[in-house]
Amino acid sequence: MPKDQGQPLVVRQLTVENFKRISAVSITPKGDVVYLNGDNDQGKSSTVEAMLACLLGKIAIPKEPVRKGQKKAVVRVDLGEFTVERAISPDGKHSLRILSADPNVQQTQATLNAMIGQLAFDPFEFAHLPGKEQAARLREAAGIDTTQIDRERAELYEERTAVGRVVARLEGAIAQNPQTGPILEHVDTRPLLDDLEVLQEQIAALNRKIRETEEHNRKVQNQAGRRIDQQNLDAERKSREEITEEIGALDARKAKMLADAKMPVAGLELQDDAVLYQGVPLEQAGDATRLEVATALGFALNPKIRVAFIRQGSLLDENALARMAAMAAEHEGQVWIERVGTDGPVGFVIEDGKVAEEVGS
Repeated sequence: MPKDQGQPLVVRQLTVENFKRISAVSITPKGDVVYLNGDNDQGKSSTVEAMLACLLGKIAIPKEPVRKGQKKAVVRVDLGEFTVERAISPDGKHSLRILSADPNVQQTQATLNAMIGQLAFDPFEFAHLPGKEQAARLREAAGIDTTQIDRERAELYEERTAVGRVVARLEGAIAQNPQTGPILEHVDTRPLLDDLEVLQEQIAALNRKIRETEEHNRKVQNQAGRRIDQQNLDAERKSREEITEEIGALDARKAKMLADAKMPVAGLELQDDAVLYQGVPLEQAGDATRLEVATALGFALNPKIRVAFIRQGSLLDENALARMAAMAAEHEGQVWIERVGTDGPVGFVIEDGKVAEEVGS
């Protein structure tokens, strides 16, 4: 889990010019929670996307980033210690500037990436991932690396599969060649053939004896082959059991590693292919619960830039919104919540690509 990196950074001011639906927006947050309200297609989502594009760079820049008829979009995010400014052209090309009093601050996306918590940045995206991918993301974020165990397990599983094929073949061979009667020994027919040449009068009797002896020897050969197959089968079964025990040991080590992992959110449990919350797969929880858990998880992992974006804020009732505010305050973070309409808490109302109304949030 990331260590605390000192005082976290939140957005002190956001300025957006000519980004998607936005003509010009300037927002100065007044608390831990920033509400973006307004009707659909007025620029709320564009405001959030502009901030993400500014901080995340190429991976967050949309296909048509610049307002129609304009030559470029400019987004500035003031984080207190420094300001991030990104200019974006209609074809998606962009330039980054990090304005800081510290001359050692590198002007690179890697500088920002080292401070950003992806889970907090977009909780909705994490909350709606399949359970297996949620578990993988959480293992990565929490610093739980089972790569070597998974690799060893895969190799053993492949080896056991190959041994299993040999076991199946030998089982089939033995099933087609059942042992009947006592185990017999080989009898040499050469003396009998010599007698046949000398004693022509006994030809008929000796021929019968030869046929009987050859049938006897065929059975002996079959029994010998069956014994070899049985020995091989026993060896391969033992090998399969030993490999199964090794796989079980690896599974136990992995399970213990996951069980012993300290989860950053109370009630959260990490399994091999799922994230549980209060005993239930997180992917099966309601939208509001998933958003809350994902946001709490993102904050608890302590990114330097401690900002979360909730684009489906209309899913949250008053109690959930209150918990979001308490969560932001507890982690010294900031939550930006996009909501359709102007009912409920109002921070900034976006209309026609501008801030039409600002009410203390």
